[in-house]
Amino acid sequence: MKPFKFIQTSKELQVGDKVTYIPSQYCDSHEWEQGIVKQILPSVDNSVFVVYNCNGDWNNYQNYTSCSTLVKKMVRGWIFDEDDLQLDDTLSDIY
Repeated sequence: MKPFKFIQTSKELQVGDKVTYIPSQYCDSHEWEQGIVKQILPSVDNSVFVVYNCNGDWNNYQNYTSCSTLVKKMVRGWIFDEDDLQLDDTLSDIY
């Protein structure tokens, strides 16, 4: 299993990348959200716009509302539980 690393800057991402948002170090995996990066503003380095809920219509995620999200609370890829997550950084280092 490949270790995951929290994203540090929006420059590490591209539109269309799958990401998992981990809101806090104390939350359970059922509180994590999987989404796709919809927009990256060149002037903003610490957040990107992510679509989290599109009723499974991921091929058309561009047609759905996105949410500005801090990149330091995201890992690349869709992670669904702690067994899939091996962090290079510990959650307490991030939060």
